[in-house]
Amino acid sequence: MKAFVYDRTLDQQAYQEQLNKLTEEITFAELEKRDVRLDELDIESTVAFAQYVVLNASRLWAESVTTRSRGYRI
Repeated sequence: MKAFVYDRTLDQQAYQEQLNKLTEEITFAELEKRDVRLDELDIESTVAFAQYVVLNASRLWAESVTTRSRGYRI
């Protein structure tokens, strides 16, 4: 981009407008990337919890039965 300014094929205002547009596009892309990463973390957390429940189902059931037999409500 700067080469066009130095070669005088692009004026400063056009250069600045293009730079602002590109900066905005980069910002939106970075925000989208962050949103995707947060979604990935949500999915990873959900899968980890599901694995924990499946792998510990009998213990969790036994603990819930014990808790209920003590008079606590779940």
